[in-house]
Amino acid sequence: MKNPLKKLRNYASFLLFRVRIFTRKKAKEIAQMVKEGDKILEIGSGPPDKKGNYYFSASRYFKGKKVEFFL
Repeated sequence: MKNPLKKLRNYASFLLFRVRIFTRKKAKEIAQMVKEGDKILEIGSGPPDKKGNYYFSASRYFKGKKVEFFL
């Protein structure tokens, strides 16, 4: 089991620094700039969830665009 204090510290840092909000905003901006056929290297998207998708993947912002993701 994970250390509860470490887990609490992680939650607090996300609340304070809003890392995910920043990341999502930048992914949306980049999605608007890509062109068809571009290749995107995605690093740190985490392990696949139960549905086979990567939990932190930014690919959801590129739907409808013909780009290729590399993990």
